[in-house]
Amino acid sequence: MAPTNQQLRDINIRPLYELLLYYGVTNDKLYNKSENIITLKNGKRIYGRSAESFERIRGLTIYESFIDEAALCSKEAIDVVKGRMLTTKGRLNLITTPKGKNN
Repeated sequence: MAPTNQQLRDINIRPLYELLLYYGVTNDKLYNKSENIITLKNGKRIYGRSAESFERIRGLTIYESFIDEAALCSKEAIDVVKGRMLTTKGRLNLITTPKGKNN
């Protein structure tokens, strides 16, 4: 998750996809750019979501999450992510910034 959809695409999903493509764990047919979903060759999926539309996270089962610029995301958005990891005992990774009020 990133604070905005543009940050998600430009800073997180696109570079991640290029790295996964380089290492051969995904391919062009497994990348849904419009939905920000990268499917790996083993069938696992990486979902990219923005804090602007965090409601789209509800219903997902999450095993691990990375929240970039967490200080710029709402507490409610982070709480939704945490709630989606309760049954999996997942791991939450918060990457923060000196900007924002939620540090």
